[in-house]
Amino acid sequence: MEMALLGSSGIRVSRVGLGCGFRNQTDLRVMETAIRRAIERGVTLLDCSNFYGKTPDTPYGGASEVALGRAIAGCRDDLVITSKVGCPIGPGPNDLGGSRMHIMREIERSLRRLQTDHVDIYIIHWRDPDTALEETVGAMLDVIRQGKARAWGMSTFSAWESCKALMIAERLGGPRPAMVMHPYNLFDRTPEFEVLPFCRQERVGFFAYSPLAVGLLTGFYRPGRPPPPGSVMAAPRRRAEYDQTFRGRAFQVLAAVERIAAARACAPAHVALNWVRSNPDVSVTLMGVDTPDQVDANLNALSWSLSDEERRELHDVSRSSDSLA
Repeated sequence: MEMALLGSSGIRVSRVGLGCGFRNQTDLRVMETAIRRAIERGVTLLDCSNFYGKTPDTPYGGASEVALGRAIAGCRDDLVITSKVGCPIGPGPNDLGGSRMHIMREIERSLRRLQTDHVDIYIIHWRDPDTALEETVGAMLDVIRQGKARAWGMSTFSAWESCKALMIAERLGGPRPAMVMHPYNLFDRTPEFEVLPFCRQERVGFFAYSPLAVGLLTGFYRPGRPPPPGSVMAAPRRRAEYDQTFRGRAFQVLAAVERIAAARACAPAHVALNWVRSNPDVSVTLMGVDTPDQVDANLNALSWSLSDEERRELHDVSRSSDSLA
């Protein structure tokens, strides 16, 4: 497994990480088996959240951390474990956000579910507009000072927000962020405008999540057609995203992906994954799975690389996509 250094943090991780969202999986045993399969295949970066893993028993999430805690028993020291804080994890008024109260409470709960005394990277899941960034960053630094995390990072922060958070951390005498994470794929190359340049300039790692655009680059969904009933994109909260993505040059992007996939006798998803990984600015490509078989399929897909010509074709057709507007 190829390894990457997360900016100036000194932390080394596998260039392919496992996202433990498990959107379509509610069986903890299957989650645990999938995580173990990834570890066996050389994945060392396991990305989780207190918000992940919604089951009948955990409607607000948390099951993924339980499954991850079970899966890493006996091999914890060889892995880089992340968790996140900020998304709603209950009905109460303080069950979300970036306040010190919420962060200090949730790190304790996450550690109990994970059955470990620390996470390697604790990540702010989203920018809470109701809480001063100084409050949020200060709490994250205190989590590190207490030994409950080794490093911290940010998810979906804009470049200017990331820069401000970095400066606050330095002013408070704490470590700089180890990484930021954003969706990044052939339909959404927005991070290339400002976030990736920020990461290069400040030597901050970058995690690319949703490399398949929530399944839109797998060939399962077809432009011009409604999402199949029961699919992820058929959910009311996803329909606007579906219609927004499948417009303009999205047809040409998907056609190019499928053309390369046909020539290589592989799935379109394998081409899309390889394109994300081919960007040297991407420290980690996070694969989202629901089963152990999907772990194998994704990792097998990354056993080869796109040619220069294929990368150029995908770069050109997606660069002028409306999704970059």
